[in-house]
Amino acid sequence: MKYNYKSLTVQSYLDSLYQDGFKTSTTLSDEMLEKNISDIGIFKFKGYVKAFRDDVSKYSIDDIVKLYKADRDISAEFFKLSSKIEIKLKSHLIDIVYRYISNPFFYLLKSSYIEDFKIGDESIYDWEVQNRNSKQKSEIYLHYRDYYLANYDFESNKKEYLAK
Repeated sequence: MKYNYKSLTVQSYLDSLYQDGFKTSTTLSDEMLEKNISDIGIFKFKGYVKAFRDDVSKYSIDDIVKLYKADRDISAEFFKLSSKIEIKLKSHLIDIVYRYISNPFFYLLKSSYIEDFKIGDESIYDWEVQNRNSKQKSEIYLHYRDYYLANYDFESNKKEYLAK
């Protein structure tokens, strides 16, 4: 059996939803609705439409958009929560490692890794460079670098902790 692909525009898709029995939007103009569905994507929007297929005459296009927005809000909240868990887990892991090792820069040492690993020299020497040109910097947390440079001697720490 051959798949028959039909090109679908947002407007023709909306027209088919209205023919199926969905009520028109009371909160969004046709232009805004088309833009929203275009941003979401017809394929993805169809997934949200399925939730209302039992009795479409009870629902409007606004209900589908609200469901999409609720799903996005839930996803964003889960992302925030998972980020907090990740940060907390990393903090605990580093605390545990610091109990067993005397080198605060252990993560820069090859011997700290099971497999062959080479950290780029730029990661180490980025701390030495005080130019804040964002095009040249790959370091995300420049304030840590600046604090380190203001309070510690890079060269002596490099010799003591990174000489190997």
